[in-house]
Amino acid sequence: MGILEYQASQRLAVEASNGDGNEFYSLLMAAIRFADTDNLEKLESVFPEVANELWARYKAPGGVLVTDNQKPVSVVYRRIEE
Repeated sequence: MGILEYQASQRLAVEASNGDGNEFYSLLMAAIRFADTDNLEKLESVFPEVANELWARYKAPGGVLVTDNQKPVSVVYRRIEE
């Protein structure tokens, strides 16, 4: 690790920051998504709920689970266009 990784983390933090307080989980999901085998095992063991949700959403159409109370973005956009 070095300065490039630190600067990338700054950009990720700005991108993930949307003010809703869920930035931590957004960044965790991103870390799990891009982790190599060793780090994936560590992250999944420490944050099993986050990992399970990420993989469930990964497999779900549009990342939307039946437990979500919102419509997928594609449905909203179609209605706006109509």
